[in-house]
Parts: sequence; structure tokens; C-alpha cells
Amino acid sequence: MFKTHLPQNKETLVLLGVISAVIILGMINGLILIPKFIELYRVEVTPSTTLPIDAATVNQAIELLE
Repeated sequence: MFKTHLPQNKETLVLLGVISAVIILGMINGLILIPKFIELYRVEVTPSTTLPIDAATVNQAIELLE
């Protein structure tokens, strides 16, 4: 099998541990927290809250802009 050689320097081991912890926390953030925030701030638009826009409404809006 493969023989792994870990560095014996304590500072290097601590740095590897911190980097791996940051990577793991980033994966947790991407898998759990971001979808929760998207779900919180998503606005559901149901057909009952939308109004149909007809040509008269569009023409009136254009006249107001002129």
C-alpha cells in the first residue's frame, strides 16, 4: 500500500488542521446554511397575488412615463 509521510513540524500540522477545518466548514455551509437562507428569503408568488396586465394598462403606464 501507499506509505503516507506526515510532516513532523507542529506548525505545519496545525496549518493542515486549520485548512481541513475550513474546508469542512465550507462544505457544511454550502450544504446546509445557504439553502436555508434561500428558503427564508424566497418570496412565493401565487396566482392569486398576480394581476393580469392588459393592453390598456400598458398604454396607461406608457402615457404616465411620457
